[in-house]
Amino acid sequence: MRSALHGLLSTGQYFVFLSRDIMTAIGFVVARFIPELTTSAFKARALGKTVTVFQIVTLVVVLHFPQATMPLIAIIGALSAVSIVDYTLALVRERDRVRARQASQ
Repeated sequence: MRSALHGLLSTGQYFVFLSRDIMTAIGFVVARFIPELTTSAFKARALGKTVTVFQIVTLVVVLHFPQATMPLIAIIGALSAVSIVDYTLALVRERDRVRARQASQ
């Protein structure tokens, strides 16, 4: 069974579309091995929600206005890159905060 989007996105576009989600999943798994980080450190962030909105809009656009897909994929790519950095910095700050608290005890 083929999806409705089959053939409408290139492989590269597909990975740009999902880059933030892929990196979040990898970060979640890696953080499980860092004692200072817990799953509670993974909180929704505004940039991530913005990427999600653009992903949903892009799914509709791909089906109804495929010529407008590339600009949206580019926006998703840029926002995803910034979101990945934002998420990484938030986790580093959380780790440092926990370490500082542990050191002061």
